[in-house]
Amino acid sequence: TNSTRATSSGDQDSTFFNARVGGGLDHRLDDGYAIDANVDYRFRYHDESGVRNDADLRWRVAGSRSLGENNLAVGFRGRNSYRGNGIFRNDYFLFTSYDMRLDELNQLSFGGQIGRRRYPSGPKTAPAQRPMPTSAGPAY
Repeated sequence: TNSTRATSSGDQDSTFFNARVGGGLDHRLDDGYAIDANVDYRFRYHDESGVRNDADLRWRVAGSRSLGENNLAVGFRGRNSYRGNGIFRNDYFLFTSYDMRLDELNQLSFGGQIGRRRYPSGPKTAPAQRPMPTSAGPAY
């Protein structure tokens, strides 16, 4: 296992420093259309040699359309994640969501995504391929 707990000794009591920076842009177009893009970088440095540092770069690009009080969005999102020992994992998703406004205080959301996880670089030459979870369902 290449996790922080597995590469450290005993309980997790090391000092660490974390930083996070990100931002995004939204632009409203004509006829209820909009585009949205954002990026988020997270880094955690551990002050102990036996514990790996964590780094994630997450991104999202989507388009949406208002349908009266409802909204339909389709887009791409992904993550480049440092897994320790020179290994990087990449996740890519195609997603969609549909939000229905029920009344002034309630909204019903449906969404789905399909994606791929891959290990494009690092010392592992034959990584274990795991199926990428696919999800769909209502959110309240």
